[in-house]
Amino acid sequence: MFRPLFSRILGGFFLLLLLCVLSISLMQHWSVDSRVVYFRRKTTLFSDDGIRASRAAEAARERDIEIAATVEEQEQFLSYMRSGGFIEQHDALRSAVRLAQVTNRTIVAPPLRLGNATNWIEIPWSRVLNFGSVFQEFGIRVVDYDYSSMHKDVFQVETGRRARSPKFGHQLTWMARIKQFFHVQEIPNTTGRALEPARLHHIDELMVIDHRYVRFGSLSYQTFRQDLGLTPDQLALYQALQTRLFLEPTEITPLVRAANAVITTLGGPGRYSGMSVHLDQYITSLASATDPVEDMVLDFFSGLPINQAVSAAMPINATSRLYHVLKQQQQGPLPADDNLLKACIEYKNQRDPLFPVFYLMSDTDISKPLRKFFPCVFSKVHIPNDEKNLIVEDLDDYITYRGINTTSEDIIGLLDPIVDLMIAGRGYSHVEFPPTAKSTFVSLLQHNVSSALTVTADVSSPEDTI
Repeated sequence: MFRPLFSRILGGFFLLLLLCVLSISLMQHWSVDSRVVYFRRKTTLFSDDGIRASRAAEAARERDIEIAATVEEQEQFLSYMRSGGFIEQHDALRSAVRLAQVTNRTIVAPPLRLGNATNWIEIPWSRVLNFGSVFQEFGIRVVDYDYSSMHKDVFQVETGRRARSPKFGHQLTWMARIKQFFHVQEIPNTTGRALEPARLHHIDELMVIDHRYVRFGSLSYQTFRQDLGLTPDQLALYQALQTRLFLEPTEITPLVRAANAVITTLGGPGRYSGMSVHLDQYITSLASATDPVEDMVLDFFSGLPINQAVSAAMPINATSRLYHVLKQQQQGPLPADDNLLKACIEYKNQRDPLFPVFYLMSDTDISKPLRKFFPCVFSKVHIPNDEKNLIVEDLDDYITYRGINTTSEDIIGLLDPIVDLMIAGRGYSHVEFPPTAKSTFVSLLQHNVSSALTVTADVSSPEDTI
């Protein structure tokens, strides 16, 4: 009699323990407070004490209200954590577009953030790229991330070769099997120590997630690269992204105007080449060189297309205007940049269509030593066109938030590199030392012959067009 009673007590204890485990699991699944908060406003970066909103913030909010009114109950969303500068964030958004097509989700795009912890600005991507174009052609909806929307839960995922979550393809533990039987989905929470996000290996694992909000820790154009581009629709989107969609920031009119001013002054698209130098990094790599400038010139020659390198090595025609301008430079004071630029463009148009005219992008103006080897090197300060200069007042409608200590000069300094990218992207070629992701981005733009950034080329005859 004692043994049956003991067995009943022991059985009841295990049954009670099982019910407690299931209750805790279900409470974790149903409790809103235990989940990751989507669109949570970080006090350290986005508190009212650390930001100053422009009038564009209110306009963006009104657009979001109109968009939210059209959102269906069952619409699912995909977002990502931003990182890096303009090129990296641009790359992440383009990757999200490809994933959104496959998963039939709406992209929630974090705003473009430029700068550092103290001096920074934020611009909604809808003010940078044309969201309507990708929606009209492929039905992919993109909306701006809204800091005022809170308490929406998100399922955090990461991509990687080594899975750390038992959700996909791994042998399940007994606790995971119980949760799976009762359809309990384990979601990371913000209380206590954060749980690891689910690791995804293939696009199929992303497609089976039915959670309404999915956010990647990071994205790049290489994400699920081998799983995309397998259907005609995916190939069509890929071709569009490589040639005409979501490439240049054509929605920021002041940047387009500044880039067009420089491109026109340099002779038009394809009539010049880009030259990018990160001087501090480059000098460090040449610390042991006896003549760093000479080594840099040799590197530039090796990076030029062979036809331009041959043309640059040839002597200047003695009857040309450029020859006389350079001769004057040797005998007396330096010629005005305007005169030298006109002489270079004239020589390219009338004498040698492959003669290199360089647009220099560098943290330090090194055009003077470079002109000993490449006479036609010009940076933005040498361009005699006032429209090249950005005006902060014209940009206020695009910037929603900025650091409280961010000055007008800081804003210009943060946006000028994007203008340089647009200018380099319309050139004939581009060399960069040391090479970075900028070279890949510029190469993509240079292949985009039908870009929205169009300028009439200033050429003397059709034969001179490159």
